[in-house]
Amino acid sequence: MKKIINNRLQRNKIIIFDIGNVILSFNNMLICEKLSKLSNLSSLKIHKLIFESDLINLLNEGKISPGEFFEEIKKLLKINITFYKFYKIWTEEVFKENVEISQLINYLRIKKYKLCILSNINELHFQYISHKFNIINKFDEYFLSYKIGYQKPNLKIFQKILKKFNLPPDNYIYIDDIEEYINVAKSLGIKGIVFKSATQLRDMFLKFGII
Repeated sequence: MKKIINNRLQRNKIIIFDIGNVILSFNNMLICEKLSKLSNLSSLKIHKLIFESDLINLLNEGKISPGEFFEEIKKLLKINITFYKFYKIWTEEVFKENVEISQLINYLRIKKYKLCILSNINELHFQYISHKFNIINKFDEYFLSYKIGYQKPNLKIFQKILKKFNLPPDNYIYIDDIEEYINVAKSLGIKGIVFKSATQLRDMFLKFGII
């Protein structure tokens, strides 16, 4: 009877993971450094033009296609490269798997928890990591900004998750490395964990009775 109750509780718990700097670390500056070698601009200037502008938001929200983004990058940086070469610069060596988190995710899968990804991410990056890292394919649901049309910390993205599963907000646990996003989730009653390390996350899961 106890096992049946535990299984029911697990099915009613939704655990939501961010990707960047939780499941995978990433280094956008590496992209800028590679592009800088093809341009007259510094890597810091390129970072500002791409990652501190509306251009990346348009890509991450699916407002422009990868092809349109590529054409804008060529104009901004005054470079002439093929899309294939740009794709390799944009994706390769940028991400690194957090093996301890992957092990924890696999444990949660064995325990039959409902696992979700919620990420501000563009189509090119998600396409790449879903082929490169098997752990990305082990989730039940994906809430991706480029498909949904808006990014965290927009309240709508969290409301969409609540509507999807139709469970009380305290049945959800959301893990992200950015406190601002966690606070928005908490404003809806979702439990939140500001990610610091795999050890810290295990401790928080113990506190919440997940493991």
